[in-house]
Amino acid sequence: MGRVTTRYPDWEYRLGCFIESVKDRPRVLSRPLIKPSDWDCGRFVCESILRITGRPVYIFAHCYQSWRGLILLLGDNDYFDQYVRERMAEAEIPEIPVEDSRKGDVLVVKTPFGKRGVAIRMGEMCAAPGDTGLEYAPVSMALTAYQIG
Repeated sequence: MGRVTTRYPDWEYRLGCFIESVKDRPRVLSRPLIKPSDWDCGRFVCESILRITGRPVYIFAHCYQSWRGLILLLGDNDYFDQYVRERMAEAEIPEIPVEDSRKGDVLVVKTPFGKRGVAIRMGEMCAAPGDTGLEYAPVSMALTAYQIG
């Protein structure tokens, strides 16, 4: 697949335009089968990486195709962490300490419900799709970080 090593010179502008275009887009997951066009934290992260680097990295595409698969993935924090770590390793995206992460890096965050999700660092906050559009949480909620570029 090749390592994601280079950010566009204007990656912040590109990411900013993307964030602006999806800020009001709510999370969407179809039932009973989840569609590739559905919008969740994994797809948001992949689309963000594309805006930052120009490289399509669909590491979370089709990671679950049903509600059962989603429940299995999100229902076990250890399994979720392992799954993300393996997908990032396949894409040659290195894990780094959260304190070394910067804007545009991928974070694994703890949700208010005690589960896990992936988000994009946006300064001192991180963003991911929620029920009514993008939701923001402090970087202090991050458990793991992955360096993009």
